[in-house]
Amino acid sequence: MRQKHPPAGLKSFVSAQDGDLYKTPQRNGGLSLIPAYSCGFRPNRSRNPLLAAGLEDGSILLIDTQRKRKRQQSWSIMHCLNCSGMQLATGLRQVLEIKRFKLPAQKQEQSKILLVGHTGTIRCLTWDAQSPQVLSSGSRDGAILRWDLRSGDKLDSEGSLLAVQKIPNAHASSDGKSAGSTPKSVTGVLHLVSSPHLLVSSGSSDGILKSWDTRFVRSKKRLLPAQRSLSDPTTAGPSRRPRGIVSLVHGAGPSAATVFALSSNNTVVTYSAPSLCPTPATYSHPNLQTDCFYLSASLSRCGEWLACSSRGPRGSVFVWDVRTCGRRRPIMNQVAHLEGQVGRTGALSWSDDGLVSCADSGTLRMWRRDEDLYRRCLDDIEASRWNYHWAT
Repeated sequence: MRQKHPPAGLKSFVSAQDGDLYKTPQRNGGLSLIPAYSCGFRPNRSRNPLLAAGLEDGSILLIDTQRKRKRQQSWSIMHCLNCSGMQLATGLRQVLEIKRFKLPAQKQEQSKILLVGHTGTIRCLTWDAQSPQVLSSGSRDGAILRWDLRSGDKLDSEGSLLAVQKIPNAHASSDGKSAGSTPKSVTGVLHLVSSPHLLVSSGSSDGILKSWDTRFVRSKKRLLPAQRSLSDPTTAGPSRRPRGIVSLVHGAGPSAATVFALSSNNTVVTYSAPSLCPTPATYSHPNLQTDCFYLSASLSRCGEWLACSSRGPRGSVFVWDVRTCGRRRPIMNQVAHLEGQVGRTGALSWSDDGLVSCADSGTLRMWRRDEDLYRRCLDDIEASRWNYHWAT
């Protein structure tokens, strides 16, 4: 007799043991797989959920995530998909590389642009949704650079593209005491949907967010932010010590007025956009480990679910229901725990069909919301656990 289970809700994520697991190519002369450090789905212009995964060796793996057609194709391109779906960018040490491309059914282009200007490893990238040719980056050198791919006159002697705007020491101490010390890394950059000219950034030393008005970034002197957080939500723990931000995500739909920040104190903190004031909503889990700056957070396209990767041996991903994040008394205990890989999880990306997670072991796993299959797995746990992984 079929058992009766409570509504699955957020915990209806299921992943097939083999059909939803994808492996990256092997390293040259070795048995280990090349880990994927970034991923992104093709914009929803067709029913083909094509996934692009940026690998450690600088190549891109294209995967058709439809269960009936499992096809993988490797391209020697680079990492982060922009809003038009036709350009990829990656931060490789101090240089950005842009390659324009077309999808497999079309003729591939061989256009490449090198962007130079950083003196430290690049930590974060974001495309401007209002201007698809504009890219912003943050680095360990403490600077934020903005690039305009249309500015053909901004070239150095080797033909590489120079930045059109620079914000040096973006997260240096306001009292100026850190002027001669190691710069504070910029760990996140994003554009506010309500104010496209404002660029929000986070740092590795505390939970203070800053916004920069890109219309007035002209001077070579130290710039002042247009706005900054009045308090640091990462100091709310028992130690009261500030913690850095690992990843920044802008809300959408019911969470559009919120900026989510994955902090290194095993918590997701929230801010109001565009004031950047901390809000009451915080999300955590006893098994969430975020003391690593190679983790990421990703918001579903509907703006209702927030996924975060985690450090640990069992490939954990945590998904929260964030529809009430803007309320005075938000509901913060609705969470799903996904386990189905080996090693630390890193890059995450949502599609209309579900969520994909990348692990250090060189695997990518697709998680799909399927309440009927989820209930069948609960009806016969012993038999189902050989064929499926499901949320707990």
